[in-house]
Amino acid sequence: MIKRPKLESYSVTAAPQTDEAARLTAAETGPARFQIILHGENFVERAQMLAVWIGDLYVNECSISNDQKSITCYLDELPEEGSVIRVGYSPDEMVELPEPFSRAKLENSETTPEV
Repeated sequence: MIKRPKLESYSVTAAPQTDEAARLTAAETGPARFQIILHGENFVERAQMLAVWIGDLYVNECSISNDQKSITCYLDELPEEGSVIRVGYSPDEMVELPEPFSRAKLENSETTPEV
């Protein structure tokens, strides 16, 4: 039996623009993207996709780490302050991170975009 996902923490950074093509695409399409990494356990790839919600925002782009202990999410904009972070495989199996989302957790970097 597959265990329910467990959320423990998260981190937020500006997604790095590692090559010239990515920087040019970002310049054409808008501000740099953000990377939110959810930490926990039991994030399993299975037939039913793992749904990630941050407040009212459904996260389309995310990937589960090989060790199944983190989910990397890519967003074009930061979620609203105080948004609830939830993950699960169906609406009745969603689990919440006790700590709400905070823009104050955005880690400083040389390329941090304005929010």
